Amino acid sequence: MSIENDYRILGLNMTASFAEIKKSYRKLAHEYHPDLSRHTNCEKRFMEITAAYAVLRSMKTQHSFLGGLWTYRPIVSRKPAALYI
Repeated sequence: MSIENDYRILGLNMTASFAEIKKSYRKLAHEYHPDLSRHTNCEKRFMEITAAYAVLRSMKTQHSFLGGLWTYRPIVSRKPAALYI
């Protein structure tokens, strides 16, 4: 699965914030939960939704661990640091 596919499964675009991802996951998980849903083939759909959310959630965790970057931001060149002698 690709990242674009995970966003598509949750019904979101690539610029969605983590709060939007979480909200969409909770809504869809409640709708397609096998114990609550009347949809046919809901168990397979529920597993797809959960897997997509797990991938996007792990991306959020990795990005926050690596400096809090959730969306892509280009690195801006800065003035060189002073040399220590």
